[in-house]
Amino acid sequence: MSDLATLLLEQRYIDINQLDSARAQQEYTGKRIEHILVESRMVPERNLVDYISRVTRIPEVDLAQVVPRGDALAKMKGTDCFDLAVLPLELENNGRTLVVAVTDPVDIGHLDHIMRLAGCRVRTMVAGVNAIRRAVRKYYFGEEVEEEGIDLPPEDEFKITDMSGNTVMTSIDQLRRQDEARRRAQAAASAQASPSPPPRSDLFGGDLFDIKALSPQERARLSKLEDHMEKSRIVLQSVLELLVEKGVARREELRSALTNRSG
Repeated sequence: MSDLATLLLEQRYIDINQLDSARAQQEYTGKRIEHILVESRMVPERNLVDYISRVTRIPEVDLAQVVPRGDALAKMKGTDCFDLAVLPLELENNGRTLVVAVTDPVDIGHLDHIMRLAGCRVRTMVAGVNAIRRAVRKYYFGEEVEEEGIDLPPEDEFKITDMSGNTVMTSIDQLRRQDEARRRAQAAASAQASPSPPPRSDLFGGDLFDIKALSPQERARLSKLEDHMEKSRIVLQSVLELLVEKGVARREELRSALTNRSG
C-alpha cells in the first residue's frame, strides 16, 4: 500500500497543511503517522479505521465486543503491546499463528517486530490506536478506561470575535494549522542562519526520568498533559499575534513583558 498519509490526502481526509504537520511531528517524535493523525484529531479514529480496512481489505475488529484469550495475551508483554499499539486476540493453527489487532495491518517492518516478540506468525485485524490501548490497559493491567471521544471535544471548540463581531478564531484545529504555517514561514526566513537542533518532542524526556519505566496509565496521563500544554501554547501565541496585528500592542512590548514576568 502507498504511504497512508498520502492516500488520505488524495482522498481528502486531510489537507496539505495537516499532512506537513503530521510528518513534522513524526520526524520529531518517531510516532506512527496514523497515531499522530488520530491523537492530533486531524482524522477521527472511526473514519481512519474504516478507510484502512477498506483499502487493505482486512477486516476491522470492535474491541469493545471482543474478549482476548488468555493464551494469546501471554504471547506478548503488556508494555510492548501498549508501545506498539497491538492487541493479541487469539491463537490459530495449534498456536502457530497469533491473531492481533493493529492500526496498520500492512506495515511489514512493524509486523516483523511483532512476530519477533510473539515468536510466531501473525494474522492482522484493524482497530484504532485509542481502542487498542484502552484494551491493553484493561486486559494486561486491570485498568477500566472509559472510552474517550475521538471527535473534537467541546473544550477544543471556541470563538473569538473582533470589535466588529467578525469571528477570527474558532477552534484548536484552526489555530494548529495557523501555527504550522507561521513556523514554516519563520523557518524559511531564517534559512540562512546556522542550523539549530529540532525542538524537544516531549516535555518529560531527557535526563529527568526514564519514560519506559512508567506504566501505560502514567504515560497516557503525561501524553494528555503535554497535549493540553501544547494547545495552551498555540492559543496564547495566536492571541498575541492577533494583538500585534490589530495594533493593540507592539511585538517588542509583549516580548519584554513576557521576559520580565518569566524572570
